[in-house]
Amino acid sequence: MTEASSMPSQITDIYLVGLRTDGRSEVPNFYTFLLEQDQELQPLLLEDQVILFTHIELAPQAFALADIPVQFRRPLSLENVYLIDAARTLHLLAYHDEDNEQVIANFLDWCARTLTALGIPLPPAFDVLADLGKHVDQYRVYGDFLSKEPYRRERAIDGVRWCLGTIFSLARILTKE
Repeated sequence: MTEASSMPSQITDIYLVGLRTDGRSEVPNFYTFLLEQDQELQPLLLEDQVILFTHIELAPQAFALADIPVQFRRPLSLENVYLIDAARTLHLLAYHDEDNEQVIANFLDWCARTLTALGIPLPPAFDVLADLGKHVDQYRVYGDFLSKEPYRRERAIDGVRWCLGTIFSLARILTKE
């Protein structure tokens, strides 16, 4: 191994991610970051945990915890949050057949990136999520896809819940005192 190959790759961009888990809330309940490295987006991790925080003001502490020096070009605010809407994803899957805003695609993409970075494969019981992710990346209408097999919609909903539970069970969550 050469010295250059052992050096960590350079972070070229940082994206603030807001995760809305409470359908009664208008704003995200948790925040994290996606870091662009070698043209790939990776979640902000500390060892084998994704770093989540409850208030935007805790962003510097999240990077300090990960031992990543960072200076923000502009103040962080809700206006520059990339929203991952878990609550709306569950609602859409349960009650609708169309997603014109790609809420489901964005959620599944974030879950896939996070679980991959954590080294956790999707259980075979939830393979429907991988298939659904491919489908909603191309098409806005997904109702026919979910109704092709019995219980596919229910398995997709259970899969979303599994993803959230797994990610949160392996999260380091920063809160205000």
